[in-house]
Amino acid sequence: NLVYRYDQSESIRSVSLIGDNKETTIIDGQQIAACIKLPSGGYSSPLIKNFTIRNGYANGEVDYNNTWNNGGGIQISANYYPIYLSDLIIENCTSSLAGGGIYSDGSSLEMSNVQINNNSASYTGGGIYFRSGADSWAYTLDIDSSYINGNGGYASGGGVYIAKSPGGSTIPIVQLSNTTVTNNTSGNDGGGVSLNEVIATFENCTVSENTAGSSGGGIYSNATNPILVNCIVWNDSPQEIAISGGSVTASYSDIHGGWEGTGNIDSDPLFIDAANGDYRLSNYSPAIGAGTATGAPTT
Repeated sequence: NLVYRYDQSESIRSVSLIGDNKETTIIDGQQIAACIKLPSGGYSSPLIKNFTIRNGYANGEVDYNNTWNNGGGIQISANYYPIYLSDLIIENCTSSLAGGGIYSDGSSLEMSNVQINNNSASYTGGGIYFRSGADSWAYTLDIDSSYINGNGGYASGGGVYIAKSPGGSTIPIVQLSNTTVTNNTSGNDGGGVSLNEVIATFENCTVSENTAGSSGGGIYSNATNPILVNCIVWNDSPQEIAISGGSVTASYSDIHGGWEGTGNIDSDPLFIDAANGDYRLSNYSPAIGAGTATGAPTT
């Protein structure tokens, strides 16, 4: 595995780890150890790009630096502002506690064109686990043009688990844009996404075919007021969205069962081939032309 270590030299701390091609440049943990670890105290913004990261494993035990060993694929500890992840495939990674694919605790994270597929955690965040830190920094999570599919978490957040640190005062700011969250499962809440005391916005996202054992098959919102614009939330079980404190504001979105708000509809989005993972809209989809151009991606 790769370990990024703190050093006083800025030239060493600010690094880029870039593969030749994400399809052919592979970091394989062989279910022995996490693939990439970034210990706390980096105080920099590394870039990780163009890799397939697979078969990582975190055993959930206390590690050499007295922190819990989480994050089978990429483990990010405190004080990175932010970490940049771009053009990655993270697949088949496992964690005995949290963050099967990615675990981030006390840092900010920006993701673009990242596939998070078939990862699992025995507790929370099968695909991604993100939590703010105890310091009074601005903690942000930005996920753009990414695909989160087939992940599982035993308790919460099969696809993504996002939370404010119980020991901190700063509420993390979360933005998901042009991202698809599908076929993820959770034993309790948030089959697709579990939000816990955060500020969250979803723009141009599809959340579909996710399952939770208790509530919020698509999205579970706890002490959070998420905003959805130009989104499709469809065919999640046991319900599309569950609220436990706070409210959900949706506009120009297609939500199964309906949702109050400007421009919302309740119509089968007619995906091209959801059974085989193609969640693009067919030519006859009622969602085409039903959104707002404000905030929509340019073509």
